[in-house]
Amino acid sequence: MSQYITLKEAARISGYHQDYLGQLIRSGKLPGRRLGKEWVTTVLVLAEYMNGKSKTPASPKALALPGWRRH
Repeated sequence: MSQYITLKEAARISGYHQDYLGQLIRSGKLPGRRLGKEWVTTVLVLAEYMNGKSKTPASPKALALPGWRRH
């Protein structure tokens, strides 16, 4: 299972600004989820995006959280 990282950490890793990463998630270009007040993604999907492998819109199930349901 991939470990979830905040957009602040993703920005440090990628060099992208965390606001830009949030925009990518909200537009469906980068898989991610909102966890409480934080947006999160994984190192794996971030690396795939940076390597140009994530060219299709993000699936809502691409970053499913175990035991998590949208209400």
